[in-house]
Amino acid sequence: MSIVKNARPSRLGRWILRLPFIVHKLGLLGYERLFGQQWLALTTKGRRTGKSHTVLLDVVGHDTRSGRFYVQPGWGDRCDWVLNVRACPRVTVQVNQSQFQGHVVDVSGPEGAKVLYAFATKHWFQAMWVTWLNPTLKPPSGTAADVVAWLATHVLVFAIDSVDHEHPESDVRTTT
Repeated sequence: MSIVKNARPSRLGRWILRLPFIVHKLGLLGYERLFGQQWLALTTKGRRTGKSHTVLLDVVGHDTRSGRFYVQPGWGDRCDWVLNVRACPRVTVQVNQSQFQGHVVDVSGPEGAKVLYAFATKHWFQAMWVTWLNPTLKPPSGTAADVVAWLATHVLVFAIDSVDHEHPESDVRTTT
């Protein structure tokens, strides 16, 4: 798999992308539904410091039967939260008013591609916005199968499971 190594956003881009997190920290929850989107706050353990770090991520998929949430790092495998969960996959997740302990699983490949494709077709405007911010995430034109195949080989996707679904492993698992 040749995951795209995306450049980090500019200082202005980071500031714009942090606005939802600032609003979230102010306690204004649920406003993301105005955009037809769901966000979750992911708290990771710092890989070097051991301190808690929280980021706000777009939920790109949610399996209501298993409770599994899917997220995608917009800036590839160099995001701090990605590096943190690779070092310690145990996380704390807040979705709306509920909070749970979770375990992060790398589902890049066919499973992640199907989730992302379904998200992009449902949220086409947001998908356009994301690819405008980060052109390396723009799949080639073609059939749905072509796009899914490209996503499976170029884009990282992570799933977050509740620890109620036991994960004895101490590292991020990759499903195939």
